[in-house]
Amino acid sequence: MTNKPIVSVVIPAYNAERFIRRSLESVLRQTYENIEVLVSDDGSTDGTASVVKSYTDPRVRYSYQPNRGQGPARNVGIRQAKGEYIAFLDADDYYLPEKITREVEFLQQHLEYEIVYCNALHFYSDRPDRLLKKKRRTYPSGDIFPDLLRGSLINLNTLMVRRSILRENLMFSEGVEGRYCDEWDFYLRLSRAGNCFGWLDADVAVVEIRSDSHTQWEIQWKMKKTLLGAIEKLGLSAEEKGRLGYERLLRRHKVKLAVAYLVNMRKQDFFATLRDVYSVPTAYAVGGTVFLFPARWLSASLIAIWKLKQRRSFVTVQNPQ
Repeated sequence: MTNKPIVSVVIPAYNAERFIRRSLESVLRQTYENIEVLVSDDGSTDGTASVVKSYTDPRVRYSYQPNRGQGPARNVGIRQAKGEYIAFLDADDYYLPEKITREVEFLQQHLEYEIVYCNALHFYSDRPDRLLKKKRRTYPSGDIFPDLLRGSLINLNTLMVRRSILRENLMFSEGVEGRYCDEWDFYLRLSRAGNCFGWLDADVAVVEIRSDSHTQWEIQWKMKKTLLGAIEKLGLSAEEKGRLGYERLLRRHKVKLAVAYLVNMRKQDFFATLRDVYSVPTAYAVGGTVFLFPARWLSASLIAIWKLKQRRSFVTVQNPQ
């Protein structure tokens, strides 16, 4: 690469003392050196600040805000960024060494894309083998808005975006979406605005799946309910709704919301959501059957099914050296 523009890596951090050093080291050890690392502390009460401030590398910059959620924290980094490209990294995950090099090369060679995303590798922290896995699926390029309406597709740790497209109305939400579905909402709005996503088949980031993760069961219903609101805020026309199968998509997301309510033993909310999806006889038949079972048993069973489904969605890959 003859032209090596600055790449800004934005890391939101909340009580990340245990992990932040690993994420920082992974960025500073990139084969691409023209970077800046913007750590946006979202109200941490542990030693996160001390760890970050222990770095004397001038490429690392630290800022603090009262706890408002990952979305607003990421926006702090975006507004401070000097780079031509912006990448994102969660404080408890990390990059592989070629991540930034591969993505800068891709965006420089493919001017038709404003955004590039790649494979994310995963490992379970409670498994002693720590084997790396990735999703069994293919990914689209170009206008991926219809795909994003069906599912998130993208792990934010793999994303790189041209800073020029991140206007104030195209950053992370600072409302409720900024706490519970900031990434998916961000992708939807970027794509809705006409920005094209390019898929690069490269393993570039590693995500740790932990039992105490922010995405665990107690907030799943909040995430799914917030997502429904985010989709409705997109303001799709009647023609777009018909072409995209909007009503079918909404029903699908509402069913997932109903299941999330059951996981959290909120049977009344489950039943109310069910009535919004199905006919009254069907809703009462399904709801009546569900109410026969103990809430804790239902919750434990659904979590076990979800975990099994998640594990089956992965394929094990050779660990990078």
